[in-house]
Amino acid sequence: MSSSNKNSTLAIVGTIIGIVVSCIAIFTFITGVSSLNLFVQVNQPSYQEPSQPEVSPNTNPPIQPNVQPNEPVVPQATPQIPSPHIYNFSACTNPCDGSNSTRNFSEALTKIYLQWDYENIPYGASYIRKWTMGGNEWIKYDCTWNGSESGHDSVSLTEPKGLHSGTWEVTIIVNGQVLLSEQIYISGNWDYWDPAGTLNSCYGTTN
Repeated sequence: MSSSNKNSTLAIVGTIIGIVVSCIAIFTFITGVSSLNLFVQVNQPSYQEPSQPEVSPNTNPPIQPNVQPNEPVVPQATPQIPSPHIYNFSACTNPCDGSNSTRNFSEALTKIYLQWDYENIPYGASYIRKWTMGGNEWIKYDCTWNGSESGHDSVSLTEPKGLHSGTWEVTIIVNGQVLLSEQIYISGNWDYWDPAGTLNSCYGTTN
């Protein structure tokens, strides 16, 4: 073999070897990078979303506070105390019997009979009964009531020398309340007038 042919063969072999070496280098580079990426991927910690606590739906109804409804306030009835009153007033020339009541009387009459019914006058009440004629007081009974709470009363208006002619009025006041106010009329011109004043009793006469 001539030296020129030998050199050509060596050049070709060298070229081939260079190509092979280059291919090996390229392959080694490529596989090295892939291994490196694989190493990074394998060793790099993976990020996970933080786990949320699992909340199970509450199937039990919510506990209601033990609140009692407001009960309506029922007002307590105040005991009613019966009011005192006087009724069935009668005035008569003779003891009243339910058929002889009148309001007109003859001149200089010496006695007039009167009666009435009463209820609920409490024991110990302030009791006033007074007679006036023409607005002038003739007699007043001022006492503490010690009679029955309810009943029937019979009294008389008496003047032995004759009752003054004119309009007479009887008034009964219990604990400051007027329970009776009634009028009678005595005819004529009889003018005898002798007031009896005040008696500290519920009944009685000055004659």
